[in-house]
Amino acid sequence: MHRSVVIHPAPRPLAGVLIGALAALALLLLAGPAQAAPQGLGLVATAQPVPMLCDDDGCVAQLSSFCLQRERRSPNYGTRYRVAAGAGLRLYLTDARGGRRTVPADGLALLVSTRGNTGIEARVTAADRAALGAVEIAVAVGDLVTLLPEAEPGDADPITAAEAEFAAGPARLLAADIFDSPAALGESINILDRTINAVTRQARLSDEARRELWSRVAGAPLAAAEGSTAPAAQVFAACLDDLNRRMVYGLRNCLEGRRDELLIHANTQLWNALETGS
Repeated sequence: MHRSVVIHPAPRPLAGVLIGALAALALLLLAGPAQAAPQGLGLVATAQPVPMLCDDDGCVAQLSSFCLQRERRSPNYGTRYRVAAGAGLRLYLTDARGGRRTVPADGLALLVSTRGNTGIEARVTAADRAALGAVEIAVAVGDLVTLLPEAEPGDADPITAAEAEFAAGPARLLAADIFDSPAALGESINILDRTINAVTRQARLSDEARRELWSRVAGAPLAAAEGSTAPAAQVFAACLDDLNRRMVYGLRNCLEGRRDELLIHANTQLWNALETGS
């Protein structure tokens, strides 16, 4: 039986967010040997598909992730991952005539770490997009998805079978209560991910356009957010304030930093729960 864990961190200035995130990473992530494999990660399940941003180079979407192996180092930028367990990923395709279909993402979506252990990019090449006949692509993450880094030649300390089994089993099951449950953090992370992926890093929106974006993604005005959407609403409102005071550069950058802090805070809860066995 899942236990509901509700997380409502108070909004803080972005400088505090970044300092807190860096401090948490410094204190909680143990660096392994230089050639040791990085940690296994969990992907937060998506209630709705996350639209990918597409251009001539292909399509990409950022997905929220979290650490399942505290004893191993955080992945470097560009570390490739594979789905090791769980329901996996699916791609939702829309063609030029509006026809829709879904296909497994295996063999099509490259999974790459881009924000340490808090962000994985799913990438589809332009060639694969053309072969699929898709003008639009969205990606959905199924239940209990566990990622392991792709093996590298000469790895002096690869993830063992026992480690992988524990990460994908007991650790990922316990993480579901914290990260995936809509009653806990799941719904808020889903809203933030869809919002982040709805804008490019270069986009500069008016305050009105930002609020309209929230309403479109969340399905209700910002002021109406409550319950399981409250953490996401607090993050978004804090970013609006920072942007209007010109304390940050771009809505997407602000949302990513504050979402990362939510994930790091929840990861600490997971590690504490694993230590106590509850």
